[in-house]
Amino acid sequence: MLAFGLSPNHVTFNALTDGYISEGNFKEALKMFYMMEAQGLIPTEVSYGVLLDGLCKHAEFDLARGFYMRMKRKGISVGRITYTGMIDGLCKNGLLDEAVKMLNEMSRDDVDPDIVTYSALINGFCKVGRFRTVKEIVCRVYRAGLSPNGIIYSTLIYNYCRMGCLKEALRIYEAMILEGDTPDHFTFNVLVSSLCKAGKVGEAEEFMRCMTSGGILPNAVSFDCLINGYGSSGEALKAFSIFDEVTKVGHHPTFFTYGGLLKGLCKGGHLKEAEKFLRSLHDVPAAVDTVMYNTLLTAMCKSGNLDKAISLFGEMVQRSVMPDSYTYTSLISGLCRKGKTRKDISTTFKLYRSMILNGVLPDKLTCHSLILGMCESNALEIGLKTLKAFICRGFEVDRSTFNMLISKCCANGEISKAFDLVNVMNLLGISLDKTTYDAVVSVLNRNHRFQESRMVLHAMSKQGLSPDCTKYIGLLNGLCRVGDIKTAFMLKDEMIAHKTCPANVAESAMVRALAKCGKAEEATLLLRSMLKKKLVPTIASFTTLMHMFCKNGDVTEALELRVVVRNCGLKLDLVSYNVLISGLCAKGDMVAAFKLYEEMKQDGFLANATTYKALVSGILSLGTAFSGIDIIIEDLLARGFITSLSSSQDSNTTLTMVMEKLKALQSHKNG
Repeated sequence: MLAFGLSPNHVTFNALTDGYISEGNFKEALKMFYMMEAQGLIPTEVSYGVLLDGLCKHAEFDLARGFYMRMKRKGISVGRITYTGMIDGLCKNGLLDEAVKMLNEMSRDDVDPDIVTYSALINGFCKVGRFRTVKEIVCRVYRAGLSPNGIIYSTLIYNYCRMGCLKEALRIYEAMILEGDTPDHFTFNVLVSSLCKAGKVGEAEEFMRCMTSGGILPNAVSFDCLINGYGSSGEALKAFSIFDEVTKVGHHPTFFTYGGLLKGLCKGGHLKEAEKFLRSLHDVPAAVDTVMYNTLLTAMCKSGNLDKAISLFGEMVQRSVMPDSYTYTSLISGLCRKGKTRKDISTTFKLYRSMILNGVLPDKLTCHSLILGMCESNALEIGLKTLKAFICRGFEVDRSTFNMLISKCCANGEISKAFDLVNVMNLLGISLDKTTYDAVVSVLNRNHRFQESRMVLHAMSKQGLSPDCTKYIGLLNGLCRVGDIKTAFMLKDEMIAHKTCPANVAESAMVRALAKCGKAEEATLLLRSMLKKKLVPTIASFTTLMHMFCKNGDVTEALELRVVVRNCGLKLDLVSYNVLISGLCAKGDMVAAFKLYEEMKQDGFLANATTYKALVSGILSLGTAFSGIDIIIEDLLARGFITSLSSSQDSNTTLTMVMEKLKALQSHKNG
């Protein structure tokens, strides 16, 4: 044009600028913009708008901001279209706070946003799940005298469904209908799909019927959603009923349709029918793929039909349907669940080698399944070697697999191997979780390695994980057992400081630990200290102290604790009553023991074998008549400890027989 002496106008330059920007050629676009100025043409709002819209779409926000400021300096008004284009670009690139600032600048310039502007903002904030801001923007729409359009409603419904907020999505759908907007097939299918995913397939079908009566006919996607929904819940009959409807209205089934039907048969446990159905699809073009075979194969493995699963696997390969990592993992997992012998392990590894030879790489689930099989077959060494092989080949191994092996090592008392695994986790950058730490602490406590256990608990706290109160208590008991009372007290203080458990639980645990290792004076002093601090000890701590006193022959001290228990607002439990009754019986005070037995019954506790063994033993040791003997025999009959009573049999003979039975019961329970 210039060569022929023709002068391009704004329209020409704007079109060329837009063309270059569409191609992403910003250099030429800017050159064209500046050439327009060199030709004596002053860029208009449209010229700037074309440039700004393109720059924002291509995320060139620094350049866009520069030209926007230039517009303002030159006094060129920025219109709604330009503002909306910039806001849309910012939202699409996740710069939402910048987009809100631009909206506020728009308002300061007295430019009213339209529904397109608000749609861009709503879509942007929905994508990142900032629904509180979305609600604020919707309120702003209404305050501006505008009504949300179908696009806004669809955007809200889709994103609420995507985030799992189905209730809110349905509420918006109702508002949409009230406003007179008709949802399109996309919105309609999103709601049907979400209802199905939430397990509300019946509601989804009812919703579809309502929409049909309202003039919106379901399409193939709508029917597929329902078929897959019923399939996932194992309702094969309902899935096939919908399928019949699909064929009647002339929709062509897809592999999604067939997949949903097969899933329904498998989930419903109809494996023979599922097998027949899969075979019937072989003549349907592109109906049977790896996913279809995997559905049936996995169901067979889960139901224990491994021979059929392996046969199906062979058929799959024969038909040139390539197995994937899910196929192999399902079979490996099934074999590992079944296999406990060396032969089973051999079969599993043969399948694994076949997987590698066929170029299918195992995923972390494959690794986990294979190693789980080794652990359950008591082949820990093979499991550890398998883990090493996985790591050396660069295959992904997750934390749960390490935890499983660490737990197995700990259960076998192989602490050094457990720590080796922890070191490997650290080298691979796999952080230890609560399960890992708990397994290590438990085995250290069992092996009296208390200092190491304490170090592990400290490491756990530093990582921001809260150790179980039980792990601390286990360590505390261990320290007291080996006589390290000072460290035990320090640990108790740590428990309180770190809020591992309430102060009364920590203090009570210390009381019990001291009592168990025979530190009667220290345990009593700590209990008194607790009471002074208005801390209520646990009933277990009182019971342990009572047991200690009774064992030492101080039954009076044990009985005095009963008063303290009541003053603390607590009640004796069955174990506490048994401890006191046993103590009194051992001392020969059967009157007091029987009185306590009656009190126990009034408190709603049923005596067990331990109670009766103590009472019967006490009566037999007494060697003289005892007034409560008839009541005890009646109770023994009522509880089934005695099936019948001969009139010629005296009480002592009866009780001797009962004693033998109680001993047998108790030894069976302990065994």
